[in-house]
Amino acid sequence: MRLLRLACFLLAALPWALPCSAAPKAECANPRCDFGDRLPGPLPPAVYEVANRGDAPLILQPQPCCGFIVTGAETPILPGATRRLVANASHPLGEGLFRKTMRVLTNDPAAPELQLELVAMGKNPIQLAPGDELTVPLDHDLAVPQKVLLRSNDEPLLKITSIRCSASYVRCKEVEPALPEKEEPGRYRAVSVRVTAAAPQTAYEAEILIGTNCRRRPQVRLRVYGLSPTAVTPQPPRLDFEPAGPHEESLSHVVMLTRTMGPFKLLGVTTSDPRMTVEVHPDPSGLFAELLAIFRPGKQRGEFHGAITIRTDDPERPRLVIPYAGEAD
Repeated sequence: MRLLRLACFLLAALPWALPCSAAPKAECANPRCDFGDRLPGPLPPAVYEVANRGDAPLILQPQPCCGFIVTGAETPILPGATRRLVANASHPLGEGLFRKTMRVLTNDPAAPELQLELVAMGKNPIQLAPGDELTVPLDHDLAVPQKVLLRSNDEPLLKITSIRCSASYVRCKEVEPALPEKEEPGRYRAVSVRVTAAAPQTAYEAEILIGTNCRRRPQVRLRVYGLSPTAVTPQPPRLDFEPAGPHEESLSHVVMLTRTMGPFKLLGVTTSDPRMTVEVHPDPSGLFAELLAIFRPGKQRGEFHGAITIRTDDPERPRLVIPYAGEAD
């Protein structure tokens, strides 16, 4: 009987007597770095603090997305210690929403993967529509005045204080803006740009400097390009998407790139917003290409805008910028 009681006691005590296996425990209190509204340009480093709340070394293996470099995970994190992971973006922030998710693999059996998010909204103090680049045909009979709309995101009452042109054959003057519905009229100004018959007959580039009362952008720069009919030309030069309903997951638009004299090559296409993707379908002849622009608003509904930048081997048109805008309910 005594032996039986001793055996029962040992069996009851055995689970408590066995040592627990050591394991790391990953914890990231702030996995989302939101820079908010910023001027387009380089982003500062995004810093994430990862702590090891377990009792074994924590091993991190970052799986950065394209264009990111992550440092700080070269050695394991000891139990009770905290480590800073630093993510640097190699590409500057453009106009519109910027959102990236970075995966970090761990040896924590309860959390084998951490997801770190970086968010920023590129927003200029003054936005230009259709953009800050204008193209004009060298045939002066086809050159018509072009209007550029300026919208202030900073000043409730935007004022144009001066206009200067780098070439005498480029004329620019302030005109009455065509205001979108339900917008504050004080935030809008417009200019009309005209190229006279004195412009060169060969490709040229001119610059217009517009002075404003905006403290963060006291000077707006417009570039005017004179191009021959043989240069690569986008059609349309700007994308205005139809309003998307609440159940529409994507919007699409086709852009045709053409050249009347000789083939050309596309060297690359980039977008200012990761929600915009561009499918490129070049023709075997090299004389034209079809681009399918697809915008997926996701959870970020409301107005959107940005630009598609196209690089070509055309010496007259090595860089084309196609602005786009729309709204998703």
